[in-house]
Amino acid sequence: MASRRFVRRSCTFSSPGTVEENLTFPIAFRVYEGRAPENVRTDELFSSLGKSGDFLERRVSVLSGGEGQLVGFVRALLLDPDVLLLDEPTAHLDLDTARRVEAVVREWVEGNERAVLWTSHDMAQVDRVRRGARIELREGP
Repeated sequence: MASRRFVRRSCTFSSPGTVEENLTFPIAFRVYEGRAPENVRTDELFSSLGKSGDFLERRVSVLSGGEGQLVGFVRALLLDPDVLLLDEPTAHLDLDTARRVEAVVREWVEGNERAVLWTSHDMAQVDRVRRGARIELREGP
């Protein structure tokens, strides 16, 4: 069965501690045994998203909504799922950081047997990131 991770529009933190503590929390579950995130990979991901190394030491209570979104996004990638479900992953981000997220997702998918389901209200973004089918809902339920 394919592993999958869901990244919400608003991140829920595992503890009131630091970004690093929130990234490593899921590893405590048996299902992720042996998948401890590599510090190098974590640093690379945050760097590619425009965040410096000291970002890991920041307390989650002082993060903006967009920074919290990035933590949830990186946490999902570190668990190396086969399928990534993204619910408006750039909703709280500035354009530059949103483009960085798009690039990270493209790199994560390319050359691997992985899939992404990306929901967005930004049709220009959908056109930039789409590599397969596009499902458009004109009106909600």
